[in-house]
Amino acid sequence: MRNARVFQLVLAVAVWAAVVVTSAPGGGGVGAQGMGSDEESVGPCARVAAAEVAAAADDDETVTVPDPVLLAVLEDHLGLGPGEPVTRGALRSLRKLSASRLDTQAAPIRILEGLQYATGLRELSLWGNEITDAGMISFAGFDSLWYLSLGANRLTEVDLSELGSLETLSLKANRITSLDDLDGLGDLSRLKRLYLTANPLSGPQSVPNLECLEILHVREAGLSGITLASLPKLRELDLRGNTLSALSLGDKPALETLVLTRNRVKSWALPAQSAIPSLTKLLINDQRVAYTSLDGDRMSITFPNANSTLEDLHLQYNDVLNDLDIANLTGLRTLDITASRICSTYGDTSPSTTTTSKKRSRVTVNAGSAQSGFADSQSPHSISVPGGNTVSISRERSAELRHIECPPSSVAHSQLQSTTADYVGGL
Repeated sequence: MRNARVFQLVLAVAVWAAVVVTSAPGGGGVGAQGMGSDEESVGPCARVAAAEVAAAADDDETVTVPDPVLLAVLEDHLGLGPGEPVTRGALRSLRKLSASRLDTQAAPIRILEGLQYATGLRELSLWGNEITDAGMISFAGFDSLWYLSLGANRLTEVDLSELGSLETLSLKANRITSLDDLDGLGDLSRLKRLYLTANPLSGPQSVPNLECLEILHVREAGLSGITLASLPKLRELDLRGNTLSALSLGDKPALETLVLTRNRVKSWALPAQSAIPSLTKLLINDQRVAYTSLDGDRMSITFPNANSTLEDLHLQYNDVLNDLDIANLTGLRTLDITASRICSTYGDTSPSTTTTSKKRSRVTVNAGSAQSGFADSQSPHSISVPGGNTVSISRERSAELRHIECPPSSVAHSQLQSTTADYVGGL
């Protein structure tokens, strides 16, 4: 086998030498006529042939892989026995490489040296290792890579500038403190899915305009603010578990699902339907807001504009909600207010006459009279909820609302809480 490889290499070099001699001045052929540089005289076919010769010469070169765990993974993927050399040609032949510790429970990979020659990869998953910035490689030449998962490592920055074909990128549970440390992120023109959950992204962050982005998850990241570019194809935005007190969406024509659970949103109004014409699901559960009194300092979620697309509204475990008027949500099918207290004033609301005894819960379903909107004895459809609250549904809307989730308060508040681990699994 070794002799055969040597013969092939010698033959390739001989062919290359013949091409060079033919194209040189005085060497005959087109080059002898003085038609310019070697590139112009040889032509694209000869350049390709020379490149192929160079690649053939590299194919048998042994690559050093210092990390023993990575070496074992490569041997397994390449079908090599222990001690057999890992060559550049073999690495270039790889199309998919998975070295996730979630699957193997093996020792961690720390250094990627040697993997830079696997430029034919299309999918690369290195989830759950201990790769640091010093152990990373350059992705120059990885023109076909469309899926990259580097989640649950120890990275503080990643150079993405060479990954123009990337469609899915997961960097969950690393040590990235700023999106500015993801060099080239804004140039990923084909990126569709971006997962940044459980990174210490404290402070406000700015997401660049990624024309193809459809899914963005930045959960449990300590975000105090986020600026979103136009993101014309964004369908799913999950920002749960941060410290956001406000959110400006701007126009998001493709947005279908918005999750703001476990933030600090105290006052938020649903944007006009013209800005979010595709929104069907909204979760604003368990807002961690400090309340000073039931009379003055309450959480307020309002729906000031007509909206026919929103179907699922989840407002669980919000301690003190102001009057919840959903009259404008004409397409609503599911309302979940499990373990939320919805406070309102029934009757005269002037300060001199308002008393605690007049406090009642209210979910206004239509724009009709108090009889159909308030929780009084004449309401045709009412359901009791934890804390003595009552949700009142008018006759006009009861046929449209298919599901109202208001179970007894048997689920402990802690059961709704989720640890970081719940959001870093997978990818």
